[in-house]
Amino acid sequence: MAIGGGSAMDVAKCVKLYAKADTNEHLLSQKDCYVDIPFAVLPTTAGTGSEATRFAVIYEHGEKQSVASEHFIPDMVLFSPSTLELLPMKQRKATFLDALSHAVESYWSVNANKESRIYAGEAMRLLMANTGYIETPEKFGRHDILQYAAYLAGKAINISQTTAGHAMCYKLTSLFGLPHGQAAFLCVVRLWRYMQSVESMQTVLGEIAGCMGYEKSEAA
Repeated sequence: MAIGGGSAMDVAKCVKLYAKADTNEHLLSQKDCYVDIPFAVLPTTAGTGSEATRFAVIYEHGEKQSVASEHFIPDMVLFSPSTLELLPMKQRKATFLDALSHAVESYWSVNANKESRIYAGEAMRLLMANTGYIETPEKFGRHDILQYAAYLAGKAINISQTTAGHAMCYKLTSLFGLPHGQAAFLCVVRLWRYMQSVESMQTVLGEIAGCMGYEKSEAA
């Protein structure tokens, strides 16, 4: 059982995958050495989506490595909204932006399908309707909604994967120490501005803007 944020869940995924691996060989090159035991997670933030994905991110000598396995998807996800109540504002904002980045990137991904866009669209609607989580946390009482929104965004990227925003953001974290969610969203904003000049992206950007509660992509 993994209890924590994305890093804790990703470590647990790799423990399960490599518990029986040959330590004399490079772990990332080995296949089918996972331990077939029940796997449960309890996320303590609302943003990473790791509780819903077949992906894990680890670092080897400071370089980001992405590991994928169907065995990573937990058998059980437990939500305890009270774990969000005492999160520092920095953590609230970074994970909120990570979830929003997941939803946006999943929606505009070339791998998106009808199912992933249903998840991503609903995640965006829930996140944008509950910004009190990062604006007036002392008055915010629906932490369960944020955990569910992050979970939906995770289910979306489990289908579509993330895009250039996440591919680029890891360097901002490793080189400059920016929180992952903040780094991802900075890249998403830049990508959005770039894609506004791409004719074929106008319909998708308009749909994303609608999910976020705006009439035009410029406003979003």
